Order: sequence, then structure tokens, then C-alpha cells
Amino acid sequence: MEKMKVTMAPVARSVRALNPEARQIACAFEKLDITPDSRNTLQSRYVPYVNWLEKHTARTRLAHYALRIPALLAGILVSSLAALSTDVDSLRWATVSLGLVVAVTIALDGFFNLRERWLHYRRAAETLKSEAWRFIGLAAPYTDGTHEIHFARFVDRMERLIVEEVGMYIQGVAKERRS
Repeated sequence: MEKMKVTMAPVARSVRALNPEARQIACAFEKLDITPDSRNTLQSRYVPYVNWLEKHTARTRLAHYALRIPALLAGILVSSLAALSTDVDSLRWATVSLGLVVAVTIALDGFFNLRERWLHYRRAAETLKSEAWRFIGLAAPYTDGTHEIHFARFVDRMERLIVEEVGMYIQGVAKERRS
């Protein structure tokens, strides 16, 4: 019977395009004593997912801060300007304008659930990375045997974590947005 030629997943060829933590996991997967098919599964399924989560963690954190920090600063200025209680029209307009900035930025942050998404993505990324490092290091629950012996168990656990993560997102973060 002729052996099927296995090609490496595109992710393995573009390791430099990954964020640092996904890159470390990808490099560690490359060094495991497993079949090429198993390695291809790891590189094409789990590395891109961890990379995606890391990227979205950073983006949602940045968006959350980009809305919250101006709202915080504008809120301080509104309080200060309101305390002046002046009859100068330009100060009143500045106070009203800054009040609108606060309202809009807080509303946008709340509508998109940026803080909840950021925390959700961070929790999911850390859980998947932790499981990957346990497998790589043959730590519990992978202590007895080799990587190849534990490969099916690892895949099963990772897939369960991914399904759980997607379910939590739909039930929690996405559901809150509809409210």
C-alpha cells in the first residue's frame, strides 16, 4: 500500500506571521515525535485558533481602552467645566460636547461588549495554550506514554475546549449584545 504524502499546513510554513505565543506552540509541535498527519492536524487546527484568539484579545482590549480612556478623561473635564458655572457660551458648548463624547463612547463600548469579549478571548486563549503546553510537556493528564499515544486524547480535549468556548461566547458575550 502506497503511503500518502502529507504536506505541512500553511501555518507551519508561515510561522513568522504568528503572534509570539502561537509561534512558540507551533515550534514545539514541530519537535514532537508524532506522525506527519498528527503534526499537520496540530499545525492546521490548533495553532491558527490560538493565534486568532490572541489577535482578537489584543484588538478588543485596545478597542475597549480606546473608548474608555477618552470617556474617563472627558468625564473629568465635564465635571470641571460644570463646576465653573460660567455664563460663557463656549464653555457651555464644550461641556455639552464633552458630555456627548462620554455618552457615545460608553454606549459604543457597552453595545459591542468589548470588555466582556476581551476577557472571554483571553480566558479561552489561556485555556487552550495551557492544554497545549501540558501535552507538549507530557504533564497531567498526558503523563504515561508518548505524544503519539496521547494524540487522540489531546485532540479530543482541545475540540471540547473549542466547542465550550464557542458555546460560552454565544450564550454570554453575543447574547448580551442582543439585549
